[in-house]
Amino acid sequence: MLVRSIISLIWLIWLTRFFLRSAHKPTVLNETRHLVLLLKVLREEATIESTLKYIHEQIFDIGNIICIVVGTAHERNDVGVNGTLLVAKQFVERFKGRLKVIEAPATGGTQAAQKNYGLLHLDTSAEKTWILTLDIDSRISRSAIFEVIENINRDVPVMQMGCLFLSNWARLSIFQRGHAIHQSRWTLAHELRRLFVHNKISSSIAHVVGHGFCIRRDILAKYGDFPKSLPIEDVHLGFYLVAHRQIIKVLSSLEVGDSPDNLLAGLRQEYVWSHGAADSIRYVLETRKRFPSIWKADRFRIAMLGIHGTIAYFFWLTKSWIIIAIIVLGLCGLSSAWLTLGCYAMEYWVCAYLYMQRSFISLADFAVSPLYGLIGASRNSLPADIAFVRQMLRIPITKFKTPHS
Repeated sequence: MLVRSIISLIWLIWLTRFFLRSAHKPTVLNETRHLVLLLKVLREEATIESTLKYIHEQIFDIGNIICIVVGTAHERNDVGVNGTLLVAKQFVERFKGRLKVIEAPATGGTQAAQKNYGLLHLDTSAEKTWILTLDIDSRISRSAIFEVIENINRDVPVMQMGCLFLSNWARLSIFQRGHAIHQSRWTLAHELRRLFVHNKISSSIAHVVGHGFCIRRDILAKYGDFPKSLPIEDVHLGFYLVAHRQIIKVLSSLEVGDSPDNLLAGLRQEYVWSHGAADSIRYVLETRKRFPSIWKADRFRIAMLGIHGTIAYFFWLTKSWIIIAIIVLGLCGLSSAWLTLGCYAMEYWVCAYLYMQRSFISLADFAVSPLYGLIGASRNSLPADIAFVRQMLRIPITKFKTPHS
């Protein structure tokens, strides 16, 4: 744990400097290229208006950008009305042709199927069209949009924006502040680091995220669009990209999202996310089945990626209990335990410095951020352990809907 924390701390110091770069200047999208914001929604009647207003403010004067809102017929009420899409359609005129509102059929029913249905409504060249996926709580600044455009103009095929889960920080309880701080640190310390390592040596497990992810349409089509055969489609797609040695550019802009408002919703979110890591070996098997030529040419590396992912998953299952044990050992006077906890605390302070510079948290929150982090880390394994036991008992996964407000 100490060695792992030292490595993460060195990495986070470098990454903080990477994200504190100057803002990106206004950039015009090449007239032959197109950017599609793909927003998947389900039961978001209370929040869709504010999200579409925000998107409109960011893109209203930028050419060749449209937003596609994809709902699902699963949301229809007893009289056949889709509440979320009804509100969204009120914005069609305000977007002046830049907003498409689409309802995916109830058949299929997965998030991947919902996204793929939206892709069917594109009428631009696949080689000249980029898809930027969003969630209802995604807040991507104009500067971030300009950075995406800069890379589209350079023909960068795949990009990922990191996310800080801090937009509703002020109204979170101490337990959910722990969730927000821990998850935001995990994004910086592990998620993005794995992408950088993959881009350098193609030998690290890595994945993309279903929001803040941008990919050229023809590249996505190579993989059959968003994969539907396993529960967590973004981690699954990320494995395909890494198995194919596809470079995934990490953007210097950060997306901002929210954290669940209550403890139960937070635990349920972590429960669902854990299935993405649990399926690492299944991603290997799916790669072998769907891309036999890639598998035959690179089977050892792809198999090792699956093993790497499985090891990371088992660390997730045990991490909280290891941290609690280290805290107990520290209280019993073990100096090496205090050294480990001190280094781990420094990780949270480095990350919190970035959050404070972006005005997401106060100076007081910065000071106690390691405490929040330990609260989040100490409970992080429990939902994954529950999911693991249910999988062993062959109980089907329940994909809980994360509430947003």
